[in-house]
Amino acid sequence: MSNTTITGPLSPTAAPRRLKMMWLLTLAMAIVVLIAQEADVVLPIPFMMVMLITVAVSGAAGGFVSGLVSGLLMSGMIVYFYLSELGPAPLTGTTARAAIGGLVAVGVGAYFGALRDRIVSLFEEVQSKRRELAAINDELADRVEQRTRELRLSEARLRRVTRHWFEAEETERRSLARDLHDDVGQSLTALRMSLEGSKPSVVDHPELAQLCNTATDLVRTSIDSVRQLSLNLRPSLIDDLGLSAAVREYATRQLDVAGIKVRIRKTGDDTGIDSNTSITAYRLMQEAVSNVLKHSDATRVDIELAVADQQLELTIADNGKGFDPDLPRRESDSFGLVSMRERAGMMDGKLEVSSSPGDGTTVRFTLPTTQQRDPA
Repeated sequence: MSNTTITGPLSPTAAPRRLKMMWLLTLAMAIVVLIAQEADVVLPIPFMMVMLITVAVSGAAGGFVSGLVSGLLMSGMIVYFYLSELGPAPLTGTTARAAIGGLVAVGVGAYFGALRDRIVSLFEEVQSKRRELAAINDELADRVEQRTRELRLSEARLRRVTRHWFEAEETERRSLARDLHDDVGQSLTALRMSLEGSKPSVVDHPELAQLCNTATDLVRTSIDSVRQLSLNLRPSLIDDLGLSAAVREYATRQLDVAGIKVRIRKTGDDTGIDSNTSITAYRLMQEAVSNVLKHSDATRVDIELAVADQQLELTIADNGKGFDPDLPRRESDSFGLVSMRERAGMMDGKLEVSSSPGDGTTVRFTLPTTQQRDPA
């Protein structure tokens, strides 16, 4: 906030320079009137008007002291004219008129001088308040800037912690998926093979044969469940064949079961995508497909994976019933989108959702193909 400095006739520093000028102006006006009276020249302006204007200007320009002195000078001139039997008769013809004229001169000069001083005082007070407000504003701006820096630092720390948490979660998922596949899966496979191998020895015992077939079926079902659980925890296709293969396998498997036609298209090379980016994109795709299955009533889903300019863009569009983004939704319905947006934000990406009733929903998220590593 800028400070305003009083300049011109209202400036306090201008009074000393102009006091003499105002007083000389008062004397000059009185002398002019005297000369005019001696020369029998009729002035176009009455002497009283000259007097009032002179002392008013002196007070307004110089302050109370200047106006008072100017009024006293003019009053002295009036008394001089009266004693010398000079000057205009309406003003100096009698003692009363001369006295009233002198008092009016002093009063007008003092009044305008006091008024000028009051105005200057008000201006100075306003300036002082403006300076105080400017100081308060600067202090508030500093505090806001400091709080903003603190919030940004806190946000950066939170993002780092959340990112590390995501990475730790994926590491645990990968480890658990490998254990399920290598240990539990292989053990169940060995058990199934053992049961298959024991079938010839119990063929003559119908009850045992039936029990062996039932156990074999249960083991086979358990193997499928373990394989499915392992895929959900950490799809090995991401590490083996890349993101596009994992997206195609998961989306096709999930949507085909629900009777939803799916079309998947890929542009660009996805082999150089960062591991964290790949798994984040895969999780976002999982959530989007899950939302399609739960809420959309769609019959067709188009998935497009595009890689260009170090950016990964994955779009999931359905022809379902859609929704109005401006209307409030249940917390359980909106939590999935909030979670997706938070996960994308933690990886320096962004999520866009566009939908309207009856026109389906399009979910598009963009992630950098390479993640910047946070300092330790």
